[in-house]
Amino acid sequence: MTLRITQYGESILHQDGKVVSSFGTELTVLANQMLEAMDNAGGIGLAAQQIGQAIRFCVVDVPEHPDYPMTCILDGKPLFASLLMPMALANPEVSPRKFEHPVFDQDGNIKSEQGRLRLSPYFFYSEGSANHRGTLATFCPADKKIIHGMKDGALMPCDR
Repeated sequence: MTLRITQYGESILHQDGKVVSSFGTELTVLANQMLEAMDNAGGIGLAAQQIGQAIRFCVVDVPEHPDYPMTCILDGKPLFASLLMPMALANPEVSPRKFEHPVFDQDGNIKSEQGRLRLSPYFFYSEGSANHRGTLATFCPADKKIIHGMKDGALMPCDR
């Protein structure tokens, strides 16, 4: 059964996901259905909200690409990313690392500021493969709790 993928603007996309607490057959079936829907749509990742379920769960299947090698480290040792894919993640957490970055102050002077960086890679799907075409970097000052909707920050387009 192919799941319906929600569309931009649907309310489910704005709901916080509930913690996944049951890891039985039902979740395995959902993961397989999500992988099928993601594959049919030509994607590399799919969150539960995108198929109408407000739970903290997603699937990911990032193909290897010679121009963009992935490095995975497990217990301090390198690991081929293909051994991890496809991947199902329940209750994932992202803890961005803080670092120093030069920014312009209100007077146009360069100063060093501590903050977090979010990288948003852009891929275009054509001829059966996903191709990286650029990355948008967003630097968020350390005192900001959210990146979306902030008035202080820097957007930095990157090219490969």
